[in-house]
Amino acid sequence: MKFFIPFSQDVEQTNRIRNRVKQHLACMGYTPLSELVYQVTFRRDNQLVVDTVGELCPLSGELVLLIFSSDMGYLICSYSRGVTGGEPVIAKYNAVESVVFFDK
Repeated sequence: MKFFIPFSQDVEQTNRIRNRVKQHLACMGYTPLSELVYQVTFRRDNQLVVDTVGELCPLSGELVLLIFSSDMGYLICSYSRGVTGGEPVIAKYNAVESVVFFDK
């Protein structure tokens, strides 16, 4: 699957948004990596959670805009969780069942 960010108009805007969110996360103390993650499946409180870019996050109820891998796990970003403020939803590596990446 080709990398996209919901509501982004073109490749330039997509790259600009991705870089700004990456910088914002770094300012919050996270270390977002360059992998392009489409979907992450993980366990939280013995419940299986699937977060997919372009779909609603079952934990926050918001549209998933970006998912970054990081030094601590996957950072699941929605508008108010990781993009414009607030902490992203975090799927720690030891809880992850599967990951689907965008095409490189």
